Amino acid sequence: MTYARAVFAVALLMLLAGILGSHYILTAIFGGARGPSSTLVGVASTPTPATAAPTATPTATVLPTIPRSAAHHPTVTATPTATPQPTPTTGVVTLARYWVGTTDVRQGQMVAIGYVIENGTGRTARVMLGASVKSNRSLGWAGGTFSDPSHDVIATVPPGISTHVRYFAIPPGIHPGTYDVAWGLRDAATGRRDALVAASSVLRVIA
Repeated sequence: MTYARAVFAVALLMLLAGILGSHYILTAIFGGARGPSSTLVGVASTPTPATAAPTATPTATVLPTIPRSAAHHPTVTATPTATPQPTPTTGVVTLARYWVGTTDVRQGQMVAIGYVIENGTGRTARVMLGASVKSNRSLGWAGGTFSDPSHDVIATVPPGISTHVRYFAIPPGIHPGTYDVAWGLRDAATGRRDALVAASSVLRVIA
């Protein structure tokens, strides 16, 4: 026998051995002890229809019908407002400034007496412009006072500040010397005194 034949014979034997070995192993694994074969019978169960949940019937919500005019033109209730009442004026009439036209005068001479009046009442006032003189040696205006009622005037005083002038006649028999001057304002209708001021030694009577 040649070498090639020997190799072929060995390979054939190994193939047969492999086939038989594989058959034996498969029989041992899957053959096993055969008992009564059990047949699995599938029981067909009739499916019970699922009970459907009751479907709620939708309830239609009825909305109130809004008139077209009301939808586009809502009603507005107007709040009544009170009629404003005029506020009473509580201002007064005062004397802001005052002066004499000249400081040196003679007996019987006419002197200009000036008034700057501030009318805070908000309306035109009628005011009497009064004036008096007295010697500066007199302690008060109760005695030794000279007035000139014939030249008292009633001035029409508008609201605000205005300037007014009246005249005062120096008495013919007055003694030379230094005199004080008083300026007075009175309401022409009621006689109520609105202002009274005095300046000391502003007028000198010369012989």
